[in-house]
Amino acid sequence: DLLVSGADVKMDATQKLYLDGGGDTYIHEVSGDRMTFTVGGDSILDIIEDTTGNKITAKNACIGFDQVIYSNSASINFNDEGNKAELTLTADITNLRMYFPNISCNCVLVIKQDGTGGHAITNWLSRDESDGNQTTIYWPEGEKPTITTAANSVDIISFYWDNDGHKCYAVASQNFSQP
Repeated sequence: DLLVSGADVKMDATQKLYLDGGGDTYIHEVSGDRMTFTVGGDSILDIIEDTTGNKITAKNACIGFDQVIYSNSASINFNDEGNKAELTLTADITNLRMYFPNISCNCVLVIKQDGTGGHAITNWLSRDESDGNQTTIYWPEGEKPTITTAANSVDIISFYWDNDGHKCYAVASQNFSQP
């Protein structure tokens, strides 16, 4: 085992840091300002510092997110739990608060009606990463949606969180019916 404490670890440029004993999984500085993560022999991720803009590229790979499931919760925590959520309504919600992270991002909320349906959300509110700065959410033409209330119906709400201005913009895709 190699234990380094209280010191930097330096490697020669373009050498690989193997994570599987010298096989086919490693981190590699390909060239100045370009690092590649290779897993199982496949180059999966490139990180590049460039004068035309820094880039992170997932190569031949999908980037996915866990979806957090809520049941009639008045709080959706994109800050702590990720940017995909599903909310099943079993009753009306007066104030639905969404908590956003300390970075600009896109978040998605799937809203499902239970088998009874008829449930509504009255107020849509956003809060920043410190759970403060509560504001309303900005909707196209200033009109918040009336969610679909049919039993088992599904609406999808897409949010753009502008962390610099601490503002949330949203659009609704509505009335997906479930068989």
